[in-house]
Amino acid sequence: FANIHLCGSVLTEVFFVMTVSKILYGTIPPVGTMLLFCLLLGVFAIGAPGVPGGTVMASLGLITGVLGFDETGTALMLTIFALQDSFGTACNVTGDGALTMLLTGYVERHKIEKQEIRIDF
Repeated sequence: FANIHLCGSVLTEVFFVMTVSKILYGTIPPVGTMLLFCLLLGVFAIGAPGVPGGTVMASLGLITGVLGFDETGTALMLTIFALQDSFGTACNVTGDGALTMLLTGYVERHKIEKQEIRIDF
């Protein structure tokens, strides 16, 4: 379940870019731009490192290139994301543990045996 919480980071970042854009530039990016940003962010987030702030660091090119954020907007995005990321991480770890416990209970209740996959080259 390591990547189950990926969507939480992506949703948080989308909300933050819209908020920062409204605060600094007075407007939210157009719908087409936001759709492109969301699509590319989903792809970039899959390859994001599993470190605090990895999603926002991987998407800095999108924030500047697609959304047109300047240095101030980029700095504000990094700051806001860094301030809230530890809370998200705590929720993600708890959620991953809960999902693991649910799956373990299901496997034990249905007496599913461990299967080994062997690949011969």
